[in-house]
Amino acid sequence: ECAFKEGIPRREHWAHLGCVSKVPPYASLIPRVPVKGEVIEAKTLEDAFKLLQHGPVGAKLHVFSPEIDLVGEDGVYDGPSGGGTSYVGLRDVILVAVDKINGEAVGTVKICYKKNTSFINVSLSRMFTTLAHHGDDSQTIAPTGLLVDFIVPRLSK
Repeated sequence: ECAFKEGIPRREHWAHLGCVSKVPPYASLIPRVPVKGEVIEAKTLEDAFKLLQHGPVGAKLHVFSPEIDLVGEDGVYDGPSGGGTSYVGLRDVILVAVDKINGEAVGTVKICYKKNTSFINVSLSRMFTTLAHHGDDSQTIAPTGLLVDFIVPRLSK
């Protein structure tokens, strides 16, 4: 009926129904270079050290709060310290160096945590475990280091 009286509606006659805020740029729109490759996984910390000789190594860090917030640039993150500690989860990190601080082996990692990117030193000798809670064996974690799941992407054109 409207079309008979006023003609076929044009674009300017229609109300905007989409998003009213500016759309952020998407990472998927960034030009990409096609590459082929593989992911090399290191099963042990020693294997990760060998891969580190050729470049940074991706890993996952077991994060505990408040210890991760208190470590600072010059300190060494060594995981849970006792009462009041809560497990945050695994966070992706980049292992960039291995060194000794006060006789303790530490790995320097780059981490993005709570919207801040920083470098921290992580103890490579400290291990932790979680025991069954009220008989629930699914919550048991075997002794493990703070850094786990080491990987290196090998890319080629």
